[in-house]
Amino acid sequence: MKNNNVRYTRGGGSINRPRKKSGFPKGFLVLLLLLLSLAAFFTKVLSNEQDIAGANTGSGSSTTEQGKNNEENATEKVNSEQSGKEVKGETAKVYVVQCGVFKNEENAKKVGNQLSSIGEAFYTKSGELIRVNLGIYTEENASAIVEKIKSHNIDATRIPITMSANTVAEKEIVEIINANLKILNKAAEDKVEAVDTASMKKWIDELKKVPETDPSFENLKKITEFSKGLEEKVSKNKSAEYYEYIYNFIKDLGYIK
Repeated sequence: MKNNNVRYTRGGGSINRPRKKSGFPKGFLVLLLLLLSLAAFFTKVLSNEQDIAGANTGSGSSTTEQGKNNEENATEKVNSEQSGKEVKGETAKVYVVQCGVFKNEENAKKVGNQLSSIGEAFYTKSGELIRVNLGIYTEENASAIVEKIKSHNIDATRIPITMSANTVAEKEIVEIINANLKILNKAAEDKVEAVDTASMKKWIDELKKVPETDPSFENLKKITEFSKGLEEKVSKNKSAEYYEYIYNFIKDLGYIK
């Protein structure tokens, strides 16, 4: 742009100007200076316009990028707050030690009798099928009892049951079930005649009181009444009866299909 102006003005300036005998005409010098000043002025104006346009473009890009970052940060904040509000329930896993499934009750009883040297079996029905079980245990105790049963040439397997606790009542239900199982598992051990239940009953009385509005309040009431109704001392010959109750109770909760 600058070069074009210069060529144009010089071409126009060299016409219709008489030459003097010596030096440059004063009018020519004035015109030349004027044209150079105009050229410098327009060059500066164009340069400023480009700078302004570039600044506007950069500002728009920066604003857009900043807006995007703000939006992403806001989304992350919301997600973080929502994650903080999530309630993860506690879980507890126990194992039913199963020693066979039969259609014929006589065959089921036969296996139950074979288990008598280890413990007293209890039976559960699922449709036409009869399951022979020898207690409900923690993972460690279940593994030990399975090995013991197999050493008597009787087939046995662990059936896992996972219980969840999403409310105060559900948490106490799981804790009370586990407390009962500890007593029954202990009673099944060799050289143990009976296990005292007084300390468990006292512990239940000290648990946090649950409002009746809790969805699992009635279930908590049932397992509490059962536990406090246990004999003062639980022996092997009563374990099958108590295991069966706990099994059916857990099934009613929906943890056994």
